[in-house]
Amino acid sequence: MKKLIVAIFCIIVLLAIGLSIYVSMIDWNNHKGALSEQLMEITGKKVVFNGPVSMSLFPLPSLKATDIKVYSAVKQDSEHPLMEIENVDAKLSFSALLGGSFSVKMMSLEHPEIFVQKEEDDINWFDDAKTNSNVQLKDINVALDSVVLNDAKVHIIDEGHHINTVLNNLNAEIIADGLRGI
Repeated sequence: MKKLIVAIFCIIVLLAIGLSIYVSMIDWNNHKGALSEQLMEITGKKVVFNGPVSMSLFPLPSLKATDIKVYSAVKQDSEHPLMEIENVDAKLSFSALLGGSFSVKMMSLEHPEIFVQKEEDDINWFDDAKTNSNVQLKDINVALDSVVLNDAKVHIIDEGHHINTVLNNLNAEIIADGLRGI
């Protein structure tokens, strides 16, 4: 019985090592387009990965990306992003990955620059939700527990009221306890 337990443990360790080597050999930069398409399907926003993307399984599963820009999917000709992010580091749940779902335990956004602009009778962040109402969020098996903003800059613009304000050096943690089906 003891030999069986040791053999099972060795097999599990070998599988973990093999999986880790496999994941580390994948060039995740070749999958930026697919990742962008999936994020657009979920959020209704166009996400562009200009910098490298990487994933690792050990010591904790994580997904890292640099130089990310988020655009309105409705205004395809817009040169101005809704948000620019210097670095993203997402810590993932290993058990959720094994179960075929995607659970983000903590996502850290380093130096995000967010642009909130009032346009006519709406805000630039909300226009995509109206046109992308066909997204069935209950069918997407994603969980998000926490988002941390480090050294964020938020631009608040309302040209109709002559408002152009910048909030600098913002740090925040948004805890979404129990938020599922994003």
